[in-house]
Amino acid sequence: MGMDFAEAIVSHTRWKRRLAALVEGAVDDELDAETVGRRDRCPLGRWLHHPANADDVALADARREHDDFHRLAAEVVRCVRQGDPARARELLSLDYAERSIAIVVLLKTRRGFVAATRVPSDGSEEL
Repeated sequence: MGMDFAEAIVSHTRWKRRLAALVEGAVDDELDAETVGRRDRCPLGRWLHHPANADDVALADARREHDDFHRLAAEVVRCVRQGDPARARELLSLDYAERSIAIVVLLKTRRGFVAATRVPSDGSEEL
Protein backbone atom coordinates (compact mmCIF):
# COMPACT_ATOMS: atom_id res chain seq x y z
CA MET A 1 0.00 0.00 0.00
CA GLY A 2 1.34 3.41 -0.95
CA MET A 3 1.18 6.62 1.05
CA ASP A 4 -2.22 8.30 0.86
CA PHE A 5 -1.36 11.98 1.19
CA ALA A 6 -4.96 13.16 1.31
CA GLU A 7 -5.55 10.86 4.28
CA ALA A 8 -2.31 12.03 5.92
CA ILE A 9 -3.58 15.61 5.72
CA VAL A 10 -6.94 14.63 7.21
CA SER A 11 -5.28 12.56 9.93
CA HIS A 12 -2.99 15.38 11.08
CA THR A 13 -5.91 17.82 11.02
CA ARG A 14 -7.88 15.41 13.24
CA TRP A 15 -5.01 15.43 15.71
CA LYS A 16 -5.26 19.16 16.20
CA ARG A 17 -8.98 18.83 17.04
CA ARG A 18 -8.30 15.88 19.36
CA LEU A 19 -5.61 17.80 21.24
CA ALA A 20 -7.81 20.90 21.44
CA ALA A 21 -10.58 18.79 23.00
CA LEU A 22 -8.06 17.37 25.49
CA VAL A 23 -6.81 20.85 26.42
CA GLU A 24 -10.34 22.15 26.93
CA GLY A 25 -11.28 19.13 29.06
CA ALA A 26 -13.96 18.05 26.59
CA VAL A 27 -12.57 14.52 26.52
CA ASP A 28 -10.68 12.41 28.99
CA ASP A 29 -8.38 10.93 26.37
CA GLU A 30 -5.82 8.36 27.41
CA LEU A 31 -3.09 9.94 25.30
CA ASP A 32 0.37 9.85 26.73
CA ALA A 33 3.14 12.25 25.73
CA GLU A 34 5.71 9.55 24.96
CA THR A 35 3.47 7.78 22.43
CA VAL A 36 2.21 11.00 20.84
CA GLY A 37 5.78 12.24 20.46
CA ARG A 38 6.90 9.26 18.40
CA ARG A 39 7.28 10.29 14.78
CA ASP A 40 7.18 6.67 13.62
CA ARG A 41 3.70 5.83 14.94
CA CYS A 42 1.72 7.37 12.09
CA PRO A 43 1.71 6.28 8.44
CA LEU A 44 3.21 9.59 7.28
CA GLY A 45 6.09 9.34 9.73
CA ARG A 46 6.81 5.75 8.74
CA TRP A 47 6.76 6.79 5.09
CA LEU A 48 8.95 9.88 5.57
CA HIS A 49 11.53 7.92 7.55
CA HIS A 50 11.36 4.75 5.49
CA PRO A 51 14.88 3.75 4.36
CA ALA A 52 13.89 4.35 0.72
CA ASN A 53 12.98 7.97 1.56
CA ALA A 54 15.31 8.71 4.47
CA ASP A 55 18.02 10.33 2.35
CA ASP A 56 15.68 12.17 -0.01
CA VAL A 57 16.58 15.84 0.41
CA ALA A 58 13.33 16.86 -1.29
CA LEU A 59 11.51 15.48 1.76
CA ALA A 60 13.81 17.05 4.37
CA ASP A 61 11.42 19.94 5.16
CA ALA A 62 8.47 17.58 5.49
CA ARG A 63 10.46 15.30 7.84
CA ARG A 64 11.51 18.26 10.01
CA GLU A 65 8.00 19.73 10.19
CA HIS A 66 6.49 16.31 10.89
CA ASP A 67 9.00 15.59 13.66
CA ASP A 68 8.29 19.00 15.22
CA PHE A 69 4.55 18.32 14.90
CA HIS A 70 4.91 15.20 17.06
CA ARG A 71 7.33 16.85 19.49
CA LEU A 72 4.90 19.72 20.06
CA ALA A 73 1.87 17.42 20.29
CA ALA A 74 3.70 15.52 23.04
CA GLU A 75 4.42 18.78 24.84
CA VAL A 76 0.73 19.76 24.66
CA VAL A 77 -0.24 16.42 26.24
CA ARG A 78 2.50 16.78 28.86
CA CYS A 79 1.26 20.26 29.84
CA VAL A 80 -2.33 19.01 30.21
CA ARG A 81 -1.20 16.04 32.31
CA GLN A 82 0.88 18.36 34.53
CA GLY A 83 -2.09 20.64 35.11
CA ASP A 84 -0.99 23.52 32.89
CA PRO A 85 -3.79 23.86 30.32
CA ALA A 86 -2.91 27.53 29.72
CA ARG A 87 0.56 26.56 28.43
CA ALA A 88 -0.96 23.67 26.45
CA ARG A 89 -3.46 26.07 24.88
CA GLU A 90 -0.65 28.51 24.02
CA LEU A 91 1.43 25.76 22.36
CA LEU A 92 -1.58 24.46 20.48
CA SER A 93 -2.59 27.87 19.15
CA LEU A 94 0.90 29.05 18.16
CA ASP A 95 3.73 26.58 17.58
CA TYR A 96 1.63 23.49 16.98
CA ALA A 97 -0.74 25.33 14.65
CA GLU A 98 2.24 26.53 12.59
CA ARG A 99 3.62 22.96 12.31
CA SER A 100 0.20 21.60 11.40
CA ILE A 101 -0.28 24.18 8.65
CA ALA A 102 3.28 23.66 7.39
CA ILE A 103 2.74 19.91 7.07
CA VAL A 104 -0.50 20.36 5.14
CA VAL A 105 1.12 22.88 2.78
CA LEU A 106 4.17 20.66 2.24
CA LEU A 107 2.01 17.62 1.57
CA LYS A 108 -0.19 19.50 -0.87
CA THR A 109 2.76 20.99 -2.75
CA ARG A 110 4.81 17.78 -2.76
CA ARG A 111 1.96 15.33 -3.38
CA GLY A 112 2.68 15.01 -7.10
CA PHE A 113 6.39 14.44 -6.53
CA VAL A 114 6.15 11.98 -3.67
CA ALA A 115 3.20 10.06 -5.11
CA ALA A 116 5.52 8.87 -7.87
CA THR A 117 7.88 7.27 -5.31
CA ARG A 118 5.12 5.32 -3.47
CA VAL A 119 6.98 3.48 -0.72
CA PRO A 120 4.77 0.91 1.03
CA SER A 121 3.67 1.63 4.59
CA ASP A 122 3.34 -1.18 7.08
CA GLY A 123 -0.29 -0.39 7.94
CA SER A 124 0.21 -0.51 11.71
CA GLU A 125 -1.62 1.66 14.22
CA GLU A 126 -2.21 5.23 13.15
CA LEU A 127 -1.33 8.01 15.56
